[in-house]
Amino acid sequence: MLFIRAYFVVKESLGRLTTLDVEVKDVDVTDGVWTIQAQSEYSIVNEFRAWLEKATDGKGSIEELAS
Repeated sequence: MLFIRAYFVVKESLGRLTTLDVEVKDVDVTDGVWTIQAQSEYSIVNEFRAWLEKATDGKGSIEELAS
């Protein structure tokens, strides 16, 4: 199973970068150009929300991370 890393900037003032490993569904290389099909954006956003809720003790607010 192959994974790529998706990066999210949580908040500039935090100077914090959050990463999620995202499962790759398909890879195509044509004329040296790589096309990677991964989880849908919806899935990635849901994973990020789940991480955010865990990181903020269920509050699910980015502002909570700054305090």
